[in-house]
Amino acid sequence: MISVVCVFNDKRTLECNLIASLRQQSTEYTLLAVDNTTNQYTSLPKALNNAAKEATTEYLMFSHQDVYLIGKSWLTRAEAFCKTLGNTGAIGVAGVNDKGESVGFIVDRGRFWGTPIEMPVAAATLDECLVLIPRELFMKNQFDEGFRFHSYVSDLCLRFKRQNLDLHVIPCPVYHNSSTTPIFKAGNIEKDDSRLYLKHGEMFSTIYKTTGTLVADPSTSNVPNSLLSVIPVPMALSVHQFDVDKRVFAELSSGCSFLDLGVIPFEQLWILRAKKGLYSVGVSSSKPYLISSKRLKIHDEYILASTDYLPFQKGSFSSVLIKGLLEYNSKPNGVSTIQSAIYTADRKVVIVVQNNGYPFESHGEFFASVWTAKELRLLGFKTSGLHLRRDIQRLIKVIELLPFMKLILARFFPNQLSKDLLCVKTLPEK
Repeated sequence: MISVVCVFNDKRTLECNLIASLRQQSTEYTLLAVDNTTNQYTSLPKALNNAAKEATTEYLMFSHQDVYLIGKSWLTRAEAFCKTLGNTGAIGVAGVNDKGESVGFIVDRGRFWGTPIEMPVAAATLDECLVLIPRELFMKNQFDEGFRFHSYVSDLCLRFKRQNLDLHVIPCPVYHNSSTTPIFKAGNIEKDDSRLYLKHGEMFSTIYKTTGTLVADPSTSNVPNSLLSVIPVPMALSVHQFDVDKRVFAELSSGCSFLDLGVIPFEQLWILRAKKGLYSVGVSSSKPYLISSKRLKIHDEYILASTDYLPFQKGSFSSVLIKGLLEYNSKPNGVSTIQSAIYTADRKVVIVVQNNGYPFESHGEFFASVWTAKELRLLGFKTSGLHLRRDIQRLIKVIELLPFMKLILARFFPNQLSKDLLCVKTLPEK
């Protein structure tokens, strides 16, 4: 029998998703739901640990409130896998293997995530949306309450791996009907990722997660020791979902200043600014993003304002960077942002955007608009690719033997092969 443990902050979301699917199950279960609508818990692991103490069943299932179990026999099948898989620490529905490849298959915010599987697949870490753990094992290895809202499942997975326990993703798909903002809450995830890497980085030099990969960042090796001593902890990490090709640095460093629209957490900008002596300003309509970036001291100044209509005079900055912003806004708002950036920039406008909204690369995120190389060229941008799509990498096995071919194929065939685009518009002298 399974005890379902869930912390919720929206009762309607819980009832329409997790509870609605549980009521259709053909087997018995226990539901341990923790009401956090008043935000009494600032640590999700702490709330889950407290609730798990009330369980008496053989297995625990930790689930997000917006997960919907597909099929009336979902719990029956999941419990059967729990019983048959030996030496298992944890079981999930989505994860990443030791090569950084997505394993499992779910429907996340209306998009397919991963590839359908027929049998359990080994994983390096599991996604936090749903994970099953034997109760007795969990009571000896509870979630680390030092984490806030992210990375606590990855931490437990790595602790299990240290104990030589296996991790599996099972063929039990779910709907993940999250309506939350798709862009990561920078302060929370970076703080939690920093804690994760500090705990496990010595043993696992590369930590694969569904939200990105953490590695020791070789770019810091070229920074003077005096600068390294004041780099915040997250600066020593490279989170792949925010990774940008070095060509972006070259575009931004051609002037004396740059404006960052959206203030997506991209710590390498701090290194660029420190090394080149550039003046930079971050603009976002999201106060939490500004606060998080300010804590990391990425920019010199910060402004809370709409990115559609920028409060600057013509040609105020050498360059303007738009990254991780266009695809999360409507197409009209995106066009307004680009026009405002062109007006504000003196030399260049640099855009980094997901190419054509490929679901393989979105990690289940919902894109409010889709951008292609063709339409950005019509707006006067030169486009090239940054990183090769993962589904293409899996198809072209020779790439494993020739890693440099990834960048070449992505750069020169952006329309078909690149997961993200680098778009640069060089402006005439003003």
